[in-house]
Amino acid sequence: MTRKLKHSNRYFIDTEFIRYDNYIELLSIGLVKEKASNGELKEVYYAVNKDCDLSKANDWVKKNVIPKLGKNWKEHKTVEEISNDIKEFTRTENRFRLWGWFPSTDWVHFNSIFKDGLPSRFPRQCLCLRQWMIHLGIGMNSLPKGKGKHRADLDALWNRDLYHYLKNIKEKYGYKNET
Repeated sequence: MTRKLKHSNRYFIDTEFIRYDNYIELLSIGLVKEKASNGELKEVYYAVNKDCDLSKANDWVKKNVIPKLGKNWKEHKTVEEISNDIKEFTRTENRFRLWGWFPSTDWVHFNSIFKDGLPSRFPRQCLCLRQWMIHLGIGMNSLPKGKGKHRADLDALWNRDLYHYLKNIKEKYGYKNET
């Protein structure tokens, strides 16, 4: 018998980062609620790590990511501010699931934001949309179009859209595996 865990919501994550030497530094993070709770208007959280050393970025990141960070300086925050914001953004959730696209690096960054460790109500893993696609036998050519490659909030929104696309396929064809 399979035990079904109760999770009140799903969140979708994406990060952008700078990789240099043997180090990866968080550049930005996007987190999207599957659905807003009663009275909540905000479904997307986005922040840029203002302490990230942009001079360490390679040419590809300078061309494809940094120009998309935006000039809204309210979004540029310290890692401690980002940590506090995410705790506040998820405050209505007792438990939730976190999904991402090839999320291993996103998961490392998400964990590193919380200097004292993840809050107890946070998930202990990030589920992978790409793995679910493989499990369902869905190819890359059938994916919904993204909203903004390499901007964390827009890519997290795409992750949410992809989740619902995959869920619809699962339900249409009667897959019984739990998500």
